[in-house]
Amino acid sequence: MVLVVKGPDRLRLGWLVDIRILRYRISGARSKMKETIKVINSIRQAGIITDYAIGGAFAMLFYTEPQETFDIDIFVHFPQGDSPIITLDPLKEYLEENGHTIQGEHFFIHGIPVQFLAVGGLTEDALNNAVVRSFDEVSTKVFTMEHLAAIMVSLRRPKDKTRLALLLGLDEFDHEKFQSILSRFNLVHEWKKLKVLYE
Repeated sequence: MVLVVKGPDRLRLGWLVDIRILRYRISGARSKMKETIKVINSIRQAGIITDYAIGGAFAMLFYTEPQETFDIDIFVHFPQGDSPIITLDPLKEYLEENGHTIQGEHFFIHGIPVQFLAVGGLTEDALNNAVVRSFDEVSTKVFTMEHLAAIMVSLRRPKDKTRLALLLGLDEFDHEKFQSILSRFNLVHEWKKLKVLYE
């Protein structure tokens, strides 16, 4: 199984399986989430990935109310090799040996669909600046709320409108840090177009 990098923020599977993933609410699966994070930590400890951080809707759980989501997005640094092609074979073998399954783009860990995504550009900066958090006494790394917000600005997805508003309204949200990220990744113009929706 091989993944082909198609640009700095994309990691595309070289194999596809049509599946249907039912939505679930994070708040109703905490025990499975906890065990899933333990497995992801073990993958890093085994050297299959060199670093990771949680992004996407699941990361919102560490800052605000639970968000409905399809899966957990895990942004990773893979060990560097001589080829620009990144293989997931070691990850696949490790998870299958430990009783987990794979369907399409998702690794099902304790029944929770997980996507492992290579980083580049903004997501790489988010990983490099990720913060350590605890999920039910299990340590993990999470994108900062400012990076999560900047990524939402870059994607401009309708479903992120409410999520972005929640982040911007938090007392802990660092607006200067947010503006700095937007400036460094040429997102100021995009933010100006979106900003009127939050004023």
